[in-house]
Amino acid sequence: MDDIEGRTKKVVIIGTGHVFNLRGKVRTIIHDVEPQAVCVELDDGRYEALFHGRGRSFHPLALLQALMATIYGTVPGNDMLGGIEGARDIGAELFLIDKDIRVIKRGLRQAFISEILNPVEIARKLVRFPPIALSRPRAMLNFEDSVKEFEKDPERYRDLLGKSFPRIRKVLLDDRERYMAIRVKGILERFDDIAIVTGAGHVIGLRGLLSDYDIRVFSLTTLLGG
Repeated sequence: MDDIEGRTKKVVIIGTGHVFNLRGKVRTIIHDVEPQAVCVELDDGRYEALFHGRGRSFHPLALLQALMATIYGTVPGNDMLGGIEGARDIGAELFLIDKDIRVIKRGLRQAFISEILNPVEIARKLVRFPPIALSRPRAMLNFEDSVKEFEKDPERYRDLLGKSFPRIRKVLLDDRERYMAIRVKGILERFDDIAIVTGAGHVIGLRGLLSDYDIRVFSLTTLLGG
């Protein structure tokens, strides 16, 4: 999309993995592309937790991320730290663009009750749809391999999640991506070049919602050296 002065609005999307040690790589990309603003997949609560340890989350997904991050010798959110530090290094303005974590957790709790704790619903899903983890069993043996499989056809995996757990997908992906895209469009009214640091699972959704702009993507596979 061009503004009234004819300048192309450019968006760099850096698709990361919160459990991998990508802090330095994300920071380097920010240095290289030199955006005027950097948007990170955080809200105020998670920002405070990342820097000061206040308000840390202990829901199942957060605990799983912490466990996996330990395996890779890092802490969850180090990729966001790379984006924040990169913005500070080059003097870019920083924006926190994700929904309030309290809203996300409430939605996840309701979705979990209706889709995970309901035996009838689980039985129906298992009959109608194969479990996602079993659709590519070899890839799931290695988390980095599963990332590569996902990035070959992300919409397929998003569709599988949506068919099996539509409420969870809505809370984790769809609602957040719409919210982030609205925030980004507002930021693009002030800046011509921005970078977005977000989880790889959001890249395809954000790319579609921001398709009017000149978009460049750094995939998680690329960041991992694959």
